[in-house]
Amino acid sequence: MANAIQQKDVQVVFEDAELAAFAVQLASTFICQPTVDGLILTICQSLPPVIMGTPESQKAQLEKISSVKAKVLGRFVLTTKRAEELVGLLQGVIATLDQGVKK
Repeated sequence: MANAIQQKDVQVVFEDAELAAFAVQLASTFICQPTVDGLILTICQSLPPVIMGTPESQKAQLEKISSVKAKVLGRFVLTTKRAEELVGLLQGVIATLDQGVKK
C-alpha cells in the first residue's frame, strides 16, 4: 500500500529588507506567450517621449515617432493553475479598489 502525500499550506514570509531592496516600477506593457503547460508573462515599462515646444513643433515631433522603446522588467513562467491564482488575486484587489472609489 503506497503512502499518499498530503498537501499542506505553508505561509510565505517576506522580510521588509528584501522587499525594500527592489524599486517600485511602473509596469505598462504586458506580453503573454502560451507554453505547453502554462504561459510566459513578460512585464515591461514603456514611457511616452517628452514632447515640447509650440503646438506645431509638438505635432512635427509626434509625426516622427514610429515606435517607443520598452524596458523589460521581468519574465515569468506560470503554470495554468498559478496564472489563474494571479488573475483571482488581481481581480480581488481591483474589486477592493473599486469599492473604495464608490464610497
